[in-house]
Amino acid sequence: MKVRIALLTGNELRHKFFASFLSCYPNIDLKLVVHERNNKLTTNPLYLKSKKIKRHVDLRKKTEIFFF
Repeated sequence: MKVRIALLTGNELRHKFFASFLSCYPNIDLKLVVHERNNKLTTNPLYLKSKKIKRHVDLRKKTEIFFF
């Protein structure tokens, strides 16, 4: 019996990979995938003020591109 799944996730590359990964399994029926955008991140006060947070987010994006 197939498991039916609806996935609500972000639109980052790692999230898209995960949805694709799930859809490859024969016992999983991925019925719906909704990718939400996160446009607010670059206007977030913490992102703008904190070098550590900006560096973390930017490095995470570069790492995603490298691995996925």
